[in-house]
Amino acid sequence: MQIAASLDQLEGIAAASAGNAQRVAAASEEQLASMQEVASSSEQLRNLATTLNETFGRFKT
Repeated sequence: MQIAASLDQLEGIAAASAGNAQRVAAASEEQLASMQEVASSSEQLRNLATTLNETFGRFKT
């Protein structure tokens, strides 16, 4: 009886761990997607700044 109860308890722990691992993996994927969006926005901002600098450069005397 005690062995069966221990095995049931281990099964519950394993299931909880698997669920937590899945949540961590999902959160990591969301974080990666957010970081990629930030990187893309930063690149676009850099390109706009370069264009702005070139445009202002035309007006310098």
